[in-house]
Amino acid sequence: WSGTPPQCLGPSPPPSLFLEVGGNISPNIAAGDLVTVVCNAKGGNPKPLLSLYINETPIGEPREEQNLHTFQATPEHNSAAVTCSAINSVMTVPATSAIVLKVLFGPSSVLISGPSHLLPGQSAMLDCASSSSNPPSVLHWTVQDDRGRQVDRYTQVSDTSTTWSGTGWVTSSTLHLSPVTTISHIHLQCTATNTALQHKVKDMLVVAMHTAPTTVTISVLSHQATGGETVQV
Repeated sequence: WSGTPPQCLGPSPPPSLFLEVGGNISPNIAAGDLVTVVCNAKGGNPKPLLSLYINETPIGEPREEQNLHTFQATPEHNSAAVTCSAINSVMTVPATSAIVLKVLFGPSSVLISGPSHLLPGQSAMLDCASSSSNPPSVLHWTVQDDRGRQVDRYTQVSDTSTTWSGTGWVTSSTLHLSPVTTISHIHLQCTATNTALQHKVKDMLVVAMHTAPTTVTISVLSHQATGGETVQV
């Protein structure tokens, strides 16, 4: 022994990995938050190099012992995987830890699609769909006449459905409008609410109820028309 302490080489175990928002560890994130990814080595000799990734795309620069990276959360980050890998010279494959991001965000828009007018005796199906959100939006229909009175007796709303868009949930609902005879216009409003953030957006549509005339009146000139004369009626 030459007097130099022997070095015990060893691989790194998976590093610790967590997220901070406002200096506090937080599993849930809202769109717009500044999020700090914190990765700490948990051993290994020599000290491992720590690298950070979002969906396998490198973020920041590799560092020893501890690696930090701060970013602003967007709806596109929802369900993305944040990974920290640790590797040193005695390892051929890095040890990794991962967190799946849960980003809360409300819908940016909602849209009603359907006819703008109906003929006598016609019914209609109108659809309301939100843009993506997390968690799924809650849709609410409001149906009124020209005086602002509720006229729900002419409508029936189907069950709400949700579809995964890749980063959030698209919510849709269908309203069945029965034939209306005593109202000239139906005012429809669909509101989408994100229950986690109390974020609301709405769209409106006015459906005109066209009616046929109940009587027809014909007027003729009082004087006697002559042959070839044009008569207005």
